[in-house]
Amino acid sequence: MGQYKTLNTSLVVAIVFAIAFFASFAFANAQDGTNTAVTNVQAVDSVNIAPAVKAVRERPKTRAELKDSLQEKRLEVRTNIQDKRANVKTKVQSKRADVKANIQGKKADVKATLQNKRDSLKEDIQKRTSNVRENLSDKREALQDKRAEAKEKVAERREERKEKLAENAKRRINAYVSRITKRLLAALDRIEKMIERVESRIVKLEEKFVDRDLNLSESKRLLDVAKSEVASARGDVSAVEGAVEGALNTDNPKESFAKVRELIKSATESVKSAHRALVEAIKSVKASVGSNTQAPDNTTDTTDTSNDDE
Repeated sequence: MGQYKTLNTSLVVAIVFAIAFFASFAFANAQDGTNTAVTNVQAVDSVNIAPAVKAVRERPKTRAELKDSLQEKRLEVRTNIQDKRANVKTKVQSKRADVKANIQGKKADVKATLQNKRDSLKEDIQKRTSNVRENLSDKREALQDKRAEAKEKVAERREERKEKLAENAKRRINAYVSRITKRLLAALDRIEKMIERVESRIVKLEEKFVDRDLNLSESKRLLDVAKSEVASARGDVSAVEGAVEGALNTDNPKESFAKVRELIKSATESVKSAHRALVEAIKSVKASVGSNTQAPDNTTDTTDTSNDDE
């Protein structure tokens, strides 16, 4: 708007100077006289007589006329400026409307593009999330399968270890029971041999001291008790051997072996009872022989031998 205002002012000033110049020029020509005008008319008569004569005959304008003409020019210039302003304003408004419409269109395009990108990004995120969930589900299933396999392997190893331990325990138990039963049976065998020797010695003593009325009935009774204890001890040892095989084949060998221990303890006590009975029989023989007469030297040797075997 500032540029248009400056242009209008310049135009008005230029028009004013032009009108003043032409007015002074016309007034000077009017003072030169009619002769100059006629001469000029004759000079250009061949070219165009009528317009020249008309220009010469026109009298110079007065100040009022010049003022009116200047006002008309000003009005015309003002009108032209207003028209130009209106045209410029219209063009500016049109441009603004076009720019606004273009901006709104671009905004709508950008908004639509952003919305499309958001939708696409949302779909991509949903797909990725779905894929991640599926992968996690697959991994969990695979992990569960691995855990189940690991548990099965651990259980199998435990069972194998348990079986190995059970076999080793069975071997140890068998070896232990076998040692115990062998010792008990060896002790019973020695006791039986001693019983036989004492019986033989009693028979010999009765034959040798028949005239002295030697009474060895108590010794014989004690020997019978020793024999009975030996038989009972052998039964207990046999029970131990049978119980071991049953205990090793049960689901709970520990509890069953506790019973085997009780049987071993009972068999050991039976062997000790048989040994004590034999010792009492030997003591009785010694006492009977000593109360009657002096027992021969071989009887003392027998009892000493019996004690050594014990």
